[in-house]
Amino acid sequence: MEFLFEFGLFAGKFVFGAVCIAVALICVLLSLKAAKGEMEEKKEKLKFTNLFEESEERKEKIEDAVLRFDFNKDEKTLKKELKQKLKNRKKA
Repeated sequence: MEFLFEFGLFAGKFVFGAVCIAVALICVLLSLKAAKGEMEEKKEKLKFTNLFEESEERKEKIEDAVLRFDFNKDEKTLKKELKQKLKNRKKA
């Protein structure tokens, strides 16, 4: 009877140890996969922009806003100027 009791304890320890090792191995593999995915995401997020083009666009937006709020001119002349600017931009 004592033999069966000790064999049961040994089997329980063995099964518990095997389960702990399997869980630890799964955790390590999942963390490696997550780290690899983060590294790939960082590579994709790297983006270069042309600051000169952005500054030109902002400059044009500011000029258009100034033209719209110029109260000394009537609406017809403002529309003509904006159309002319659009034509010039398309040509350039």
